[in-house]
Amino acid sequence: MGRTQQGNNNGYCQDSPLTWVNWDAVDQPLVEFTAAVNALRHKHPTFRRSRFFDGRPVLRGEGERLPDIEWLDVDGSTMKPEDWDSGFGRSVGMFLNGDGIQGRDERGRRITDVNFVLYFNAHDDEVKFTLPSDEYAPAWDIIIDTAGHNADTEPVDAGGVLPVDAKSLVVLRAHSVPEVEPDHSVAASLAALSQTTTSETAALTSPIIGTGAHQEGHVEGQNSRMRTPASTYRLQIRPGFTLQDAADTVEYLHNLGVDWVYLSPILTAEKGSDHGYDVTDPSKVDPDRGGPEGLAALSRAARDAGMGVLVDIVPNHVGVASPHQNPWWWSLLKEGRQSPYAEAFDVDWDFAGGRVRLPVLGNDDELDKLEVRDGELRYYDHRFPLAEGSYTAGDDPRDVHARQHYELIGWRRADYDLNYRRFFAVNTLAGIKVEVPRVFDEAHAEVLRWFREGLADGLRIDHPDGLADPEGYLRRLREATGGAYLLIEKILEPGEELPASFECEGTTGYDALADVDRLFVDAEAQKALDQLDGRLRGGEPADYEDMIRGTKRRITDGILHSEILRLGRLLSARSRRNEVA
Repeated sequence: MGRTQQGNNNGYCQDSPLTWVNWDAVDQPLVEFTAAVNALRHKHPTFRRSRFFDGRPVLRGEGERLPDIEWLDVDGSTMKPEDWDSGFGRSVGMFLNGDGIQGRDERGRRITDVNFVLYFNAHDDEVKFTLPSDEYAPAWDIIIDTAGHNADTEPVDAGGVLPVDAKSLVVLRAHSVPEVEPDHSVAASLAALSQTTTSETAALTSPIIGTGAHQEGHVEGQNSRMRTPASTYRLQIRPGFTLQDAADTVEYLHNLGVDWVYLSPILTAEKGSDHGYDVTDPSKVDPDRGGPEGLAALSRAARDAGMGVLVDIVPNHVGVASPHQNPWWWSLLKEGRQSPYAEAFDVDWDFAGGRVRLPVLGNDDELDKLEVRDGELRYYDHRFPLAEGSYTAGDDPRDVHARQHYELIGWRRADYDLNYRRFFAVNTLAGIKVEVPRVFDEAHAEVLRWFREGLADGLRIDHPDGLADPEGYLRRLREATGGAYLLIEKILEPGEELPASFECEGTTGYDALADVDRLFVDAEAQKALDQLDGRLRGGEPADYEDMIRGTKRRITDGILHSEILRLGRLLSARSRRNEVA
């Protein structure tokens, strides 16, 4: 308001002209400037974050993502630690990354904004700042200049020079073309009707992707074009209810008011699998579930009804119950460490003498039940490959087994003696390492085709907690799909928050479902149930926290003990490396 209180910082105890507001003498330009700054803050979440910056990566390598905040020198480069200690530096730039906001809105969607750069000049003279490279933004709009010279001028290109007056601040926003207001006139409406395809129909039938070439599986497009469902209806796609059957239900679902069709996993899975979470070949849509023709039919029916398509995918593991059905696993068993898919699986080779342990025998004494038939090692209905040169006619099957890159062991040893990562304690689901770029690319080639061809609009990600780097995986998947809608199967404990750095729109809602369940539970009944529980325990009240700890300990000492032992070996190996270093 322009009221200085004459420098008195104890104005709260004054009731005099010193603290009164003289409305006739209000500094109107200052009021208008303050209102404009408040409006800018209201419009851009960059300036009202709910979490502190983390500045990662602090020392950014070539090709790495931009951090949420970066301090810039006058020449446009990133400031180094010694720059802060120079003693004479009184001018600094600050880059604020609109994609680095760690927060979510009231609907659980990740908050994003445009990029900003702020230049502070505390010198007594003008300072010329060089704007950062086009990696930060191709051009910048000057939206605040406290010296009153440059605001609302032409955009400044990346790498250009910007003079900043003494004792002033300049705020720049990444340049964007202003949105064109739609023409609602009668003439414009008639012109639209005369076109062969209306804009509404085009929106329903055209893929929601960018145009141009697609390189290395990347789908072009921006987050601003992301489609978001108002509701979904899950269909369990299986041999008894294929994608073609699902296409036939779309009209019915549309009449119910469903916005998107939500499909269970549709990639090729173990023969006879109804759930589809045991994918054996990620390179194609399962023929038993309708194949690529079925997906095209379902997608076409959804587009015609103005509906979206969400598909469940499984990046954490693949099905290995029948090795001959999974080309990756078959290759690993046949060729061992030399297999092109060795890096795809999380195997502790050294622990088992360079072999993969497979818990399929009734007990360890059943190796005499093995036989060699049709160029394969057989154990009843189980089929396993033979390494090159490991068998000559007449060889004892037990000797042939000893020459393989795998070791068949009794099933009871699975919980303490395995050397490959599983999905929980399911021996027939082997974990894969999608953090390896080549593995990610091959495991997602078919999935990315769905987005290139406009067949799908979003993905539900199964079990991201099993991944080595779920944050990095989601970031890469977001980029590869061109900013598609992503949900993750993340089970949040009470009080746990979804990491804001996860590139997704939220969870599949197990925690929300638990809240809904509580609507149907009478809280007044707890006292009676506690009393009954106490009587059954001989008068001792239940310690549920202790019970949960005990249950978790039984899991780690029982069905997941192989994984706990593996973690111990990894920590021991890292400790030895650190000692050597």
